[in-house]
Amino acid sequence: MDRRKFLQLGSLGVCASLLASSAFAKGTNVVSESSNMANTNSKTLKDMMDKDSKLVLPSTPIWQWDAYQVAYAIRTKKLSSLEVTKSVLERIKVANKKYNALAFVLEEKALASARYADSMLAKGIYLSLLHGVPITIKNNTDVAGVANTDGIKAFKNNTSKHNAALVDNVVKDGAVIVGVSNVPEFTFRWFTENPLFGRTLNPWNKALTCGGSSGGAASATTSGMGFIAHGNDIAGSIRYPAYACGCVGLRTTPGRVPRFNPSSPDNKTFAAQFFTVDGPLARSVRDCEIGFKSLAKASPLDPNSVNVAMSEKDLSVSSKVIGVLMDYPGLKMEPAIKDNLKKSATWLEKEGYIIEPVSLPFLPEAMDTWLRIVMNEVHLFMLPEVKKVGSKEVLSAVESMIANTPKTDMGQYMIAIATRETLRRKMRVLFEKYHAIIMPVSLEDPMVWGEDTKGAKVMKHILDINSPLMATTTLGLPIMSVPTGVRKESSGYIPEGVQIVADEFREDICFEVGAVIERNAKMPFVFS
Repeated sequence: MDRRKFLQLGSLGVCASLLASSAFAKGTNVVSESSNMANTNSKTLKDMMDKDSKLVLPSTPIWQWDAYQVAYAIRTKKLSSLEVTKSVLERIKVANKKYNALAFVLEEKALASARYADSMLAKGIYLSLLHGVPITIKNNTDVAGVANTDGIKAFKNNTSKHNAALVDNVVKDGAVIVGVSNVPEFTFRWFTENPLFGRTLNPWNKALTCGGSSGGAASATTSGMGFIAHGNDIAGSIRYPAYACGCVGLRTTPGRVPRFNPSSPDNKTFAAQFFTVDGPLARSVRDCEIGFKSLAKASPLDPNSVNVAMSEKDLSVSSKVIGVLMDYPGLKMEPAIKDNLKKSATWLEKEGYIIEPVSLPFLPEAMDTWLRIVMNEVHLFMLPEVKKVGSKEVLSAVESMIANTPKTDMGQYMIAIATRETLRRKMRVLFEKYHAIIMPVSLEDPMVWGEDTKGAKVMKHILDINSPLMATTTLGLPIMSVPTGVRKESSGYIPEGVQIVADEFREDICFEVGAVIERNAKMPFVFS
């Protein structure tokens, strides 16, 4: 099978890219200010560096630190990138045996990159806040010299010749890629497993899904196998794994992160262009912001990518109104989910935000629009390939989703695209009043393994409970899943979280509000 032809037409989860060199771009002297961060001006970088001028570093193992702490230690030469990278690689040797989060561990490449990062710093060149920091990339994205399998056995030898654009972005910023994270087949399930690399486990609870399709990314980050992970999202594939594993995950505004992949450069469908986005996952909101600023540099090879100035966070809360969606239109929200929303709202109110209930009656129509656009493209272009080379599990999941998709002819498909604009207008008008909107990630706790292979009836329930993910995808806005704690049940620990929705290109608001929730939640992590 011609993988390129398949990816051109059907792999809606495949992320973006650029023909790229593997060497770091020329940096700037630490004493002056870095000009290498295309979307982060030198003032922003200097401000972030100044903020850390008196940072007290943890006494825990290095791999447990946050990215900003590691970045500070490297920049001030308290640690070398090589020391940091070796610490993470040692952690991977232990944790990956338990959780199977990384499909490929790039030890030799990572050590070489770390040495290069140290050599640059020795010359006075500091590239960015990611300089020398270990990260992971999702295995549906081209990393030169690594097989981009998309979780499919038939693609096991599909070695990428070039980096994706977003990979080139982070490499130019000095990041050290320590591994490539596991994905479901065709990156198209909320459960991360495939016949090629096996099942990725949730570090909090092995009975629960780790989420998908960025499940390997979330599991790796949560358990200490890298400080920041890359993922992508068309149906919640960043936000749901972050929710299931208890980390932070950002769905970026479409166009923020370039989506040109050398292995699949042409003829992307509408959904692949405007519904699928790439973004970071991390253990903290601050680290998520660092990852975002490195990923978010436009490429001329992705005509939909844009360099939009990043708004500086306004940390004052006076007169800022947060809308909280306590009732999902037409569907039942589990009591534990409502309680979690109330808890999050209380935290925000305590810190000075004005909390008001918000109604979003158009969400069912947004979900219907998602199905008519995304799933009809899947039916036409992806299903034939799933039948050829997919496992029975992924085939069952895809066919069950198609069975729950309204019959849509070409005219109705075009109307769905037109409807998307109307829905986006209805949502964006709300931000004239609301600073941000808080809503559930899912209407139930993270699912147990294998639910999506139980037929069309069960899939209908899954689509209903996860409609907060897909309906909001239709709206084309930045959305961040942030953990709010863990709940102990007889079945084990259950991570909890909420989604923060902001206006177009206002990721800064997601970070601002998310940091407040994070500060109150005091989310623990699984470092066993």
